Amino acid sequence: MTPGRRSAENTPLRPADSGDSGPGDFPVEISRTDQPALSGIGRKLTLRGLQVELSEPLPLGQDVGFRLNAMGAPLEARASVTRCTALPEDRYRVVLTFTSEMSAAECERLARLQALRRAHG
Repeated sequence: MTPGRRSAENTPLRPADSGDSGPGDFPVEISRTDQPALSGIGRKLTLRGLQVELSEPLPLGQDVGFRLNAMGAPLEARASVTRCTALPEDRYRVVLTFTSEMSAAECERLARLQALRRAHG
């Protein structure tokens, strides 16, 4: 992997924060096997993973599905929980690493979102 590509994969689409939902945040639905889906707030998205704020913790290593709208079209993929941190007021910051392959069109949408985020701060 080239250094430029690695940099692009790790560049967030928006800065991470733990405050209230802001204009760059996005709704995310997390699906789990044999458990109800969770609605969360996406805080950071890269080409390798997603950081989402949820109302309950997820165990490390758990395989989940997620769905979000990216550039007006839904993006669905599988991911693994790689970090879970408690926040104030019974909230949790969960870091997911993608485990499923995305189509070329999905990767292109993520790259465009990333470029827009860099251009607008």
